[in-house]
Amino acid sequence: MDMDVDAGSPPLGDIDESHELIVTFNPPLFLERRGWVLDIVREEGVTQILDVGCGEGELIACLCNPAPWLKDPPPPDLHLPSSPAIANVHRTQFMEYRIPAQPNSLPSNEKFFDNYIRVAQLHGLDVSSSDLVHAVDAVSTRESGSASPWMKRPRWEPMNAKIWKGGLEVFNPEFVGIECIVATEVVEHLDEDILQDFAPVLLGLYHPKLLLITTPSYTYNARFTAPNAPTGTREGFPDPTGRTDRIFRHDDHKFEWTVEEFAAWCNEVAEQWGYEVQVGGVGRADEKDPWGRDAELGFASQTAAFRRKEGAEYAEKRARQCESLGLMQKMASRTQHVLLADNDHTQHPTARNPAPLADVAAAIKKKMDEVRDGMLTTREIWFHDEICTACGGWVEVLIAAAQQDGLNLRLATSEDGHTWEVVYPAFVPRPPSPEPEAESSDDGRMDEDADEEDAWTNADSVHATVAEDAETTWGDDFGGWGASSEKVEWGASADEGGDHGWEDDNILAWQ
Repeated sequence: MDMDVDAGSPPLGDIDESHELIVTFNPPLFLERRGWVLDIVREEGVTQILDVGCGEGELIACLCNPAPWLKDPPPPDLHLPSSPAIANVHRTQFMEYRIPAQPNSLPSNEKFFDNYIRVAQLHGLDVSSSDLVHAVDAVSTRESGSASPWMKRPRWEPMNAKIWKGGLEVFNPEFVGIECIVATEVVEHLDEDILQDFAPVLLGLYHPKLLLITTPSYTYNARFTAPNAPTGTREGFPDPTGRTDRIFRHDDHKFEWTVEEFAAWCNEVAEQWGYEVQVGGVGRADEKDPWGRDAELGFASQTAAFRRKEGAEYAEKRARQCESLGLMQKMASRTQHVLLADNDHTQHPTARNPAPLADVAAAIKKKMDEVRDGMLTTREIWFHDEICTACGGWVEVLIAAAQQDGLNLRLATSEDGHTWEVVYPAFVPRPPSPEPEAESSDDGRMDEDADEEDAWTNADSVHATVAEDAETTWGDDFGGWGASSEKVEWGASADEGGDHGWEDDNILAWQ
């Protein structure tokens, strides 16, 4: 087979074919998988999710993060005033840094505002007791623990999160009819007898609207070595079942499907259980393959999105299939799931209960005085808890208050576009506090020991400021799962050489 060698690749003569090739992913592969899941969950507006093989709860922790504002607009009986100049402006635009040149037209990413993930019911399931300790902590309502900083932001809609211990081959009535089931890097860890129950239980008994699966691509494994690499070049783990001579990415993988094998399995179970399926993948190496195999080998991780076919015909088909397989009879003899955590994340007391506009305007002025700035963007103002809570979670209340009691709302123009700003014309900045005079010794010299002590004393506050600035940047960015620029080799994550079990993600990311 002829292969086109990429012009940007190193000369073939410079490559040591007796060693594995350098293959890196940016963003890291586990973040690409997570991003694929979150994008679909966001796009579909999913509110109920079961994470099968949740591991330490990294994905669940992301899903626990509250949306930054209420999705629904205020009711008419709130009687919010509106300026004719902004009456036709889409609410999205007030919370963007840069909006299109035509302020009264919808931005191309209009779903920025209303398409945050808003989970109301969340379940995590795994068999590993050690991993579930972290998953329980990840969904805790306690102030301490592994929760991300976003978990401490005001929550505008309530959410319930449950963590279960048990296998996916066990029936749990709480999962029946759930909107979405996620199984990332799970199926390849299943023994044959449990794999046989995967589709019948998840697609048959639970029949979610969506089932999202990711699994390693064995086809892609060829990317880690030269086409004619000597035997033994490929590092990894021999097939533990002895059925094949394949080398896998993890010592607990029972199999790794080729692209064709995965597609065949997906199409078969989709047809059997009344689903449509879209097969794809994520993860392409940063480096160009020296032998031009990138298109041929595809993606490092395979993906499948199963969507339930609606209608009585398909519902009856699923019920008949379950009955013919005697699934409920089989489930009755199996150990039931154990509930490890059941946490209610309640909404903030001010949700949908805004303060009077005059009070909100006063809070805005006070904040401007604190930060010593008479002009802030609407977005900058919102992410101060005392402001968004005074607004009851409604951005519209902020917009109305920004036109009250000596405040002005204006559209600032720059070469990058437009930005909505709140201006306080009467703002008078406070003069900076005078610097304390340095103490001196009796002979008039500076007390160097005192300066050194002050430097060490202030170290923690300096670090706190850096951390606070970093969080603000992340919040302002709202970039999400792909914000990391770190390059990770294919074997660096837990599921590709680590020891965390089913789920290998280890970085909390904003949704």
